[in-house]
Amino acid sequence: MENKVLKQMRLGAKIKKLRELKNITQDYMASRLNLGTTAYGNIERGTVKGLSVERLMSIAEVLGIDFAEIINYDLNKPYHINPGQQREEVPGQVDEFYTSCIIAIIEQGTQDKKMLIALLSNMREANSRLAEAMAEHNKLLHKIYAKQQELVTILQGRK
Repeated sequence: MENKVLKQMRLGAKIKKLRELKNITQDYMASRLNLGTTAYGNIERGTVKGLSVERLMSIAEVLGIDFAEIINYDLNKPYHINPGQQREEVPGQVDEFYTSCIIAIIEQGTQDKKMLIALLSNMREANSRLAEAMAEHNKLLHKIYAKQQELVTILQGRK
């Protein structure tokens, strides 16, 4: 399997080339994607960790092309893209596209799973600390209550 960083860099280079072919600026892409220009530039440089399928689909939408065009774009064969032009589907390319999509979804799911596990671990730890704090709080409340009872007894004895 290819190095993930290299895949991301190539994907970013493909996005950049397709954007340039459409004469679209990075500023325009960033604004349409609700990103800062630097954040969008990081996508094109391939320095973004875990570019999601949803983000890739949004990029394709702004470029006015099909999601598959980004994944299947051959950087060695520069060409102009005509919006609305029918693409001849070659069976191998379709299979490769779906395989790429499935791999991207699985990778994103794996990342999401790791993030959820870390989040749950942090929540367990926070819950444990909260339980300890509550136990300490209850001890202090019992001490305060006992002191109040002593004070009431003393005050009643003075009457």
